Amino acid sequence: MSNLLSRTLKRFCFDQRGTVLVEMSLVAPLMLMLSAGVFEFGNLIHDKLLMEAGLTDGARFAARCNSKLYTDAGLTAIDCADRAKNIAVFGNWDGTAPSRIPGWQKADVTIDSATCT
Repeated sequence: MSNLLSRTLKRFCFDQRGTVLVEMSLVAPLMLMLSAGVFEFGNLIHDKLLMEAGLTDGARFAARCNSKLYTDAGLTAIDCADRAKNIAVFGNWDGTAPSRIPGWQKADVTIDSATCT
C-alpha cells in the first residue's frame, strides 16, 4: 500500500502535463487587470486633454469677447461668460452639441474675470 502511494506521489511530482494550463490560469487574471488599468488610464488622459482644449478655447473666446462692440453695431448684447462656457463644454457658440466629455456640464466651469487698471 505504501509502495503504491509512493509511486503515485512520485509520478505526480515529476509529471509535466497540465503545467501550462495551471500557469495560465494564475497569470491570466493579473494580465487582464493590468491591461484594463492601462486602457482606463488612457481614457483618463484623453478626457483630460479634451477638457484642457475646451477650457483653452473658452478662455481664448472670453479674452477676445467684447459685448460693447455688439451694442455699438446695433446688435443685441451677448453674455460673453455664458458663450465662453458653451465653447468650453460643448465646443460651439450655442451649446447644442453633446459635451466634449460625457457628464461635463456648464455648471462645472467657472469664469472669473479680472479688471486691468
